Amino acid sequence: MKAWKVDDRNAEYGTVIVFAPTRGKAKAIALRNDVTFEDCEWTDLRVYRFPEYDKYYDGSEIVDFWYSDEHRVRLVRDFGWSCVEQIESYCEECPAKQWCLT
Repeated sequence: MKAWKVDDRNAEYGTVIVFAPTRGKAKAIALRNDVTFEDCEWTDLRVYRFPEYDKYYDGSEIVDFWYSDEHRVRLVRDFGWSCVEQIESYCEECPAKQWCLT
């Protein structure tokens, strides 16, 4: 399965990683299953291959940055991801805190 990064054209909503065989299916999965893009139109989404993340496919269609400590640590530590906004109450308990740049 291929990993894809999906974000919106205006960079207002954030980015998610989905696993799908094609770009179009990745966009459909992100639009249908993730609340990040609940107000977006199909034409607002952009999809990019993320081949470095292919090996982390675990059977899920969407990588859950918020509830999967394993994915969160990996994305922050190895790929430089961070939260859009720093939220003190979450940051204190975040498993990726030591690698976070925010």
